[in-house]
Amino acid sequence: MQYEVGQVIYLLNDKTLKVIPAQICEEVVRNTLAGKEITYLIQMPDKKRTQANLADVQTQIFTDSNTLKSYMVNNAKKMITKLLDDAYRLEKVFTIKEKHETEMYIETLTNSSHEIGAPTNSVQKDKNDDKIIKVDIGNGMKARVKVEDLTNLKF
Repeated sequence: MQYEVGQVIYLLNDKTLKVIPAQICEEVVRNTLAGKEITYLIQMPDKKRTQANLADVQTQIFTDSNTLKSYMVNNAKKMITKLLDDAYRLEKVFTIKEKHETEMYIETLTNSSHEIGAPTNSVQKDKNDDKIIKVDIGNGMKARVKVEDLTNLKF
């Protein structure tokens, strides 16, 4: 890409997402047997006005702020979409669609001493009846639920 001496460009660091303006301060043209080679030196906005070869800078280069802004907004939208898609996929853990899955879930509740992710002993078999389970519903309250009632639930 070609630049003009004095032109301000924007350097975007993909890792830190920091944008740094830089100014093209020198254009070096070399004519060799291999051909014409153009390199650019940039001046950084620090106190010392550090200069660097543009080819050595490991950032994305934008020639105007509108293009940079559009690029950054599109990347943010893609990331938000990905985060939400991941959340929607994980959300399926909470929905049980098939009767077979429901029966497996209920069987897990009745055959184990606790639910995955729940406090220990939050779901227990009733000692007097194998067809009833006790469920800790919080605030020190427990509910007795018939297993057959769980199988009739619609998800």
